[in-house]
Amino acid sequence: MVINEVMAANRSVLADEGGDFPDWIELFNPNDVSIDLSDYGLSDDPALPRKWLLPGVSIPARGFVVVFASGKDRRTDTTRLHTNFKISREAGGHLGLSDPKGSPVSVIPSYPIQFENVSYGRPPGN
Repeated sequence: MVINEVMAANRSVLADEGGDFPDWIELFNPNDVSIDLSDYGLSDDPALPRKWLLPGVSIPARGFVVVFASGKDRRTDTTRLHTNFKISREAGGHLGLSDPKGSPVSVIPSYPIQFENVSYGRPPGN
């Protein structure tokens, strides 16, 4: 599983259920089987790899899940996930996904400055 794409300056690309345009993180499962994300962690702080824990949601084989990085901290409706932190549009931001034990699964150690309505993603095949 990988952090596939992030947008830290979402102004009009993807709205949440309330009509707001928070930042977002897209997770991708490149495997041929689904992955249960229960207790995986997302964080903008390398010292706290499990800052926000994902609920019991699965990513289907070769599928995607979008998590809003809004600071709203919503985990109960698994179709409308919101972290307890926001991501910075400034250069040098960290973003990490860790397994239930806190070990890194996918890390963007220092993403570039984010421009309004332009996402940052991993190159295809990586």
